[in-house]
Amino acid sequence: MEDIAIKDVVDIKKDSDVDLALVKKQEIKQMEKNKKIAHKKELLLRSIDGCNFSTLEHKVGWILNHYPECRNSDIKCQLHYWNTFQRDLFNLNSGSITVDNYSKLLPLTSITRPRAKIQNDYNLFLANEEVRKYRGTLRGEHEANAVKNKNIEKSYLVFADESGKTEKFLLVGSLWILDGVDTAKITLAVEKWRAKYNFNREIHFKEIKRGNIDAYLDLIDVIKDNSTAISFKAIGVERVGIAKVNDALNKLFYYLLVEGVKHEHESGRAPLPRKLKFIKDEEEAGSDKMMLKDIENSLDIYSGAKLHNELSLSDFYTMASKDSIFVQIADLFTGAINRKLNGVDNGGPKDILADKLLASFGITKSASNFDIIGDCAIYENL
Repeated sequence: MEDIAIKDVVDIKKDSDVDLALVKKQEIKQMEKNKKIAHKKELLLRSIDGCNFSTLEHKVGWILNHYPECRNSDIKCQLHYWNTFQRDLFNLNSGSITVDNYSKLLPLTSITRPRAKIQNDYNLFLANEEVRKYRGTLRGEHEANAVKNKNIEKSYLVFADESGKTEKFLLVGSLWILDGVDTAKITLAVEKWRAKYNFNREIHFKEIKRGNIDAYLDLIDVIKDNSTAISFKAIGVERVGIAKVNDALNKLFYYLLVEGVKHEHESGRAPLPRKLKFIKDEEEAGSDKMMLKDIENSLDIYSGAKLHNELSLSDFYTMASKDSIFVQIADLFTGAINRKLNGVDNGGPKDILADKLLASFGITKSASNFDIIGDCAIYENL
């Protein structure tokens, strides 16, 4: 009897070891799965910010982000998808579809799959509680995020660049997008502009020359004609006496965001409460990361002390200019301001472009400074 008991104990231990190993293996597998999902979620969010429409999931994610009513209805999601990405076949204002065009439009099943993945796997852009109960996806962890989903929807989406590190004036410039719907309008319009001029390179102020000035001048019209709620803002300071340029840029970006929020709020164009998302042109990974963290911490304190926490901070990160048309547009604006402050105006292509861009968005030059004037533009010289 004693031998049998010992054998039973050994067998139980073996079974227990097997069970523990199996549990551990499953836990590791789940951790790896969660890591992959988190990575895909981050890629999706950045693709939405940069209007990377290379996949259907990115396009549907953009629709869910900018049209909250589409989170509850695949039909509404489909209609907004057609209206945004297949505008030549369907216009939401008219509401009519020809038989020939209907066969070319994206079917509902193609909308439903990525919508479900974004909401159920990534836990993003969730439908309301009633709809999620109907869909059978209301789980405990989703309930907690449902509260977050009711937070502020409107935002300041800011793309920024810097210039003048070795010149008289050090400055930072930025493009502010106040209505996310403009992001797709601008992106799709710029794609058509690229096709028109067979322009497959990055858009950069320093690349402007006589051979491409006409294309760049047309680009300014394209941007203006396809945006209803954007702003350009810059802030600069004389570089003399500045020992640590990176520290100065840190402060300039902070002041740019503070003054930019004040300008939009007080002008009534984009009043608080709003979220702020800040995307800076990628320079150096280490210093960029520290700079963004410092700016975010300072803004968080400022929001609590001066804005009653009505400015909610969202993502702060860098993006390579090649990956974002909006970072490239911020580069154009910053280059134009830099040209006027630090350049020699000889009437060349860069001066022609700078004059048109600044005039198109209401920035004029008076004496040795730029006016803080108009709804669309602001420049401050500290």
